[in-house]
Amino acid sequence: MKFSDPFKILSPNERWAPTQSQMDAFQNAYEKLLPPLVYKIRLAVAKWRDENYAGASETTKSLLNFWFNQEHLIGQTKFSFFFSQREAIESIVYLYEIANAKDKYELMKFDSSGRISTGMFDENWTRYVVKMATGAGKTKVMGLTLVWSYFHKLYEADSTLSKDFLVIAPNIIVLNRLRKDFSDLKMTFPESDLFFFVNQNGNLQPHSLTSNPIEPLADTLKYTFDQTVLEYNFENKKFYLPKNNQPSIILKNDLFKVNDQSIKEKNWQTALTMQGKWNSQILHPETSDKEWLNLVKYSFLSKVMTPVTSYLVVENEAQKTILKKKQEQVLSSNKSLDLGEDTQRMSEPSLIILTILLGLALWYRQRRQRKWAN
Repeated sequence: MKFSDPFKILSPNERWAPTQSQMDAFQNAYEKLLPPLVYKIRLAVAKWRDENYAGASETTKSLLNFWFNQEHLIGQTKFSFFFSQREAIESIVYLYEIANAKDKYELMKFDSSGRISTGMFDENWTRYVVKMATGAGKTKVMGLTLVWSYFHKLYEADSTLSKDFLVIAPNIIVLNRLRKDFSDLKMTFPESDLFFFVNQNGNLQPHSLTSNPIEPLADTLKYTFDQTVLEYNFENKKFYLPKNNQPSIILKNDLFKVNDQSIKEKNWQTALTMQGKWNSQILHPETSDKEWLNLVKYSFLSKVMTPVTSYLVVENEAQKTILKKKQEQVLSSNKSLDLGEDTQRMSEPSLIILTILLGLALWYRQRRQRKWAN
């Protein structure tokens, strides 16, 4: 199998390669072997990219150039988006803002198959579907789309996009993963969600990271700092922690490994290690697919609940057996946790007990018959 560089920018013709028999069946028309709209959209987006996103709004250009044309460091590690992620968000932006393809008639202009008709579109609202392979980074693409829509609405006066979003998950597993990926972003600013802008008079103007960042929160003359943070020095590094009388965990290294032998049952040091591991994968979401299984395993071993586990109270041995089976599936990396299998029958009285009860019933019946005979 040939492996390609996931970060390399590919031309529309440098993709999946069909067999010769497939090409012969379609008269060597490569574009007809793809989903109907894909090929022409790829061509248009590639040309638009080469033209430095000509025609896009200033907000769109700023975001795309920041995401894909600037170097990003996470600690000492360089971070880049996969090309599949880049092309996905570029396609969404191009269709909406450049091609103005917001209905079925405009989308049909990208058809390469000649088999698309208006009757195939049931919806009359703008809808884009991005199909990506497992591991290609769909969650990050969704995040980029939300960020683009939010800031486009915030900074572009004529924007028809939104700052409010509805995210629909297909099952509880995906829902919990999305909650983890999006809800915990607040831990990146532990002291508060405020940032400050120095105005022309030299005063600090407070703004909120989570509520309309472009608008100031209050008059600088009336604003007072009612929150402070704690500075903690460790190994020539400074850490700033919230002053809220709550415990805080400092990671010496953003990424670290845990020895299974160090996991102890109902041990507070083990609990702190597991919480540190949880914080680590929040800082490095690219490791979550690999680390979530360890978090589940450590929780089972230590009997300490984590954000990815829970404890259930069962009523009988049959329910306990089913849950143990599910636990084994989780630990074997089987993420399909739907209870679709045949469940075990509830435990029943043994044959000896049934025989004794039947004998007592017959004895009682015979006794009553003799009583009436006398």
